[in-house]
Amino acid sequence: MTKIQFELDGKQVEAINGETIWQVAKRQGREIPHLCYSPEPDYRPDGNCRACMVEVEGERVLAASCKRTPSVGMKVKSASPRAVAAQKMVMELLVADQPARETSHDPDSKFWHWAEKVEVTESRFPAAERWHGDARPILRELVDHADLLFAEQRDIALILGRSFEDVPAAEQFRVAGTLALETFSRLKRIATTVRVQRSVDEHELSAALLSREGLRTTRTYSIGRIIDRIGSGDAFAAGILHGVRTQLEDQDCVDFGLAAAVLKHSIPGDFNLVGIAEVQNLLRDAGFTVRR
Repeated sequence: MTKIQFELDGKQVEAINGETIWQVAKRQGREIPHLCYSPEPDYRPDGNCRACMVEVEGERVLAASCKRTPSVGMKVKSASPRAVAAQKMVMELLVADQPARETSHDPDSKFWHWAEKVEVTESRFPAAERWHGDARPILRELVDHADLLFAEQRDIALILGRSFEDVPAAEQFRVAGTLALETFSRLKRIATTVRVQRSVDEHELSAALLSREGLRTTRTYSIGRIIDRIGSGDAFAAGILHGVRTQLEDQDCVDFGLAAAVLKHSIPGDFNLVGIAEVQNLLRDAGFTVRR
């Protein structure tokens, strides 16, 4: 069994291959705030809430410890001023939208436990205005003005107000997308990614683009040792938009968008800091070796 030695809060520790920083910290008796992930069955770490951010020496941005796996020699600080400030900011933003603890659904929830633990039970930010309307007519109006839509079959089902569960799974996107193209005359293309999560840092990613000329699908990339998947959807959208603006064929367009999204998994933070040449290099490299 491969073991990885790295430094956690000034102490040399070992991680089992595939173990995340958060899991190592827990095993070492160190508590890192967490909300969207739990070590309980059926919870997967997605790094969405950003409550578990830690500082990695030499890196520009903080890392979500529930997803980030350590590498040999890495130096991680879970309680540095920068990490703690980020953890507290996340909690403060979330507290702003919560009812008072004493009137909340569960005053003893994990959320309130961590809010108390990081000493953030009140917020200086105003609560978001509550909206109780029906989203469907608003979404339909927006799509009616669009020529490119990033959506999968469940999104389209919400917009159109119908289910596609009676359609075989492999055909749902094509059937739903075709109906959307028939419904919205201005719409030219619908694009989506398809993700299969094998483990915390082992994913498979592919994509599809449907236009009035037909369905275009991509190869499937196997992605290992994921650094950060946050922002990969934006990277996909940016790649598709680049393809549309530069008048790539639909197949080249969706291939470029997917390659941009795949590269984002190797970059910490929310931004896809790669150029066109790097995306094109990946497209030429069937073995998926990220060049740096």
